[in-house]
Amino acid sequence: MEKKSKYFYFAVTLTALFSLCPPSCSWHPSQLADEASNLGILKRQEGHLAESKRLHTLSTRLMPSNGVYYFRLGNILNEMGDGDGAIHAFASALRRHGHNCDVLNNLANVYSSRGDMISAMRVSKAAIQTEELNIERGNHPCAIYAGMRLNLGGVFLQMHRYVEARHELEAAVRAEPNMYEAWNNYGNILKEMGEHEEALTSYEKAYALNNRSLKIVSNIVTQRRSMGVYSESDDRDVETLATAVKIGQDVGAVTPFWALALAFPLSIQRRIAAGVLAASSVGVSTFDHAKWKVEKRIREVKVGFLTSDVGNHIVGRGLNSLLGRLREYKMSVPTFRPVVFSTSPPNSDISTQGIARNSRLLYLHDDGHETAGQKINAERLDVLFDMNGWTKGERHRILLLRPAPIQALLHGFAGTTGGTVDYIVADKTVIPPDYVHAYTERVLLMEPCFFLLEEYASEKLVGRNFKEQEYSSSAMLASASFLTDVHSCNENNGCVVVAVYASMYKTNVHFWR
Repeated sequence: MEKKSKYFYFAVTLTALFSLCPPSCSWHPSQLADEASNLGILKRQEGHLAESKRLHTLSTRLMPSNGVYYFRLGNILNEMGDGDGAIHAFASALRRHGHNCDVLNNLANVYSSRGDMISAMRVSKAAIQTEELNIERGNHPCAIYAGMRLNLGGVFLQMHRYVEARHELEAAVRAEPNMYEAWNNYGNILKEMGEHEEALTSYEKAYALNNRSLKIVSNIVTQRRSMGVYSESDDRDVETLATAVKIGQDVGAVTPFWALALAFPLSIQRRIAAGVLAASSVGVSTFDHAKWKVEKRIREVKVGFLTSDVGNHIVGRGLNSLLGRLREYKMSVPTFRPVVFSTSPPNSDISTQGIARNSRLLYLHDDGHETAGQKINAERLDVLFDMNGWTKGERHRILLLRPAPIQALLHGFAGTTGGTVDYIVADKTVIPPDYVHAYTERVLLMEPCFFLLEEYASEKLVGRNFKEQEYSSSAMLASASFLTDVHSCNENNGCVVVAVYASMYKTNVHFWR
């Protein structure tokens, strides 16, 4: 069947519009543009995004001076995952209508969804400054002014700039005290700043404004559990969340990480992870990897590690140790070239210094998902290891681009990624063989593969960084002999081993409840 050009569909649409008019009437281009745009809105509501896009594009061609049509086109392109097209359409709208708060706000959201927080911050600030000038002149702020402050706060939160994020969220709730999204996000920021009681209070205010939001329920339950505060309704709330996810209701309310923290069945966690990735992968184009030559494989092995933690934390310390051992053993190949990609800003921690000595350390913290993916792909890796899973700082949208021909999750983080990696390295304790079906990845069981704290994780180093509390090296339970005993205990005696992710300061009274 011959493929029709896009102009054919425009002609068909024009013919249909003209057919609505009696012979005695005449159509003005502005009327045609308005009819096409309204029909495009209807098609979008019906879920026919491609038809909606064609109609909105037709509107911009009939009336190229009207910025509203470019704004509507930008919205549909963004919904279809065409970030570049959406940015171009919103820019066209701004050139025709100036600093419109709706256009600027949606443009900032596109940049934010692409991981380009610098551009999102710049556009959001421009929108807010414009509105504040209008307010100073005695004009009323635009209807979404509070939402603009909310969105900028979210951008600062992603950038780990918590003081600025807090300022924006406080401005949002002052402008619109009944905005439950603002109270919910304000709680997220307070939690990151260590103000846990205030965070719970903020979540409860959000719940009072909207007790049907599963996302707010999830935040309240998880915050209570992290504080060791329980109520009789918690178990019912968790059951409500799990049931809602099962039937496909508001799946985005629970992140893959909290699905694990709330002890959802792994099958539900897999569904959540896969759903998040499916929504994020719309319009995403993956890299085309050239075939590696046999000579090149013999000559060197180039391995990448993508992580948000290169500092004095369990992942950073473990990666430092791993790279040191690999440099010492050289992996039994002539050349082993590790490259570490950090999605967090630079620091001067001991672990960071060690990682920089033993690898090529590149920082991606200011890069959007696509730019970061391009930088990783430019390194021509043989394999890329994800060091985050769904934990804090994850950048799964980078992995969706497939910047490396083989991608794997290292250290056996709980739960499946949902499809961003090919393999997951774990052991029978982290992933019992009976649960392999709950993972989209091919599970590689290696015994054992726990995190190891090396000799540099002394009590002095740990104490200095964790509120001056003193712990001995032996108390960290980090020796290989201990791990061997753990496996022997599990296999032979069936005993229960309690672990708190390698940091003894996390073993507190709340943990034992």
